[in-house]
Amino acid sequence: MKENFDKSKESLFPSDLPVAFFLAKESIESWKLSPFKNNYWIKMHKDLIKDSSYAEVYEIDADHLLYTTKYKEITEKLNKFLANVPSAS
Repeated sequence: MKENFDKSKESLFPSDLPVAFFLAKESIESWKLSPFKNNYWIKMHKDLIKDSSYAEVYEIDADHLLYTTKYKEITEKLNKFLANVPSAS
């Protein structure tokens, strides 16, 4: 998986595209046990949005299937995120 993220570093999101990542804490913790350690899962995602003008990485207390178990929390955070997207000038 790291290899795929490393390749993706060359293809960042457009700076004016709002991006929200929802990461499961279980996945974050499992990466700490991998050879990459040091919150690499979070870092990989933050690197993808480093040039974005409006982006957020959310850590959700959930397992890998967070979209099926934490959909209400994700929906709430996403609605707030979208409500605050800066308007294009």
